[in-house]
Amino acid sequence: MQPKKTTAANVKRLRKKKGWSARRLADEADLSSVRMIEAGLRPGSMETLEKIATALGVTVSDLVREPRRRRA
Repeated sequence: MQPKKTTAANVKRLRKKKGWSARRLADEADLSSVRMIEAGLRPGSMETLEKIATALGVTVSDLVREPRRRRA
């Protein structure tokens, strides 16, 4: 998976796990929006990713790493 797509999928998955809207995440992270990052259209700066990770209670690594493949 492409890095922007991986980050996008992870941000969205972790946000939904908390039961938050995109607007709530943006507010919690003190950002104007997270929609472009979640859509994979913008990678997000390190500062932005740090704010998102802090709001979600995870590390930046959790946002950018490929998800583990489940074995059958």
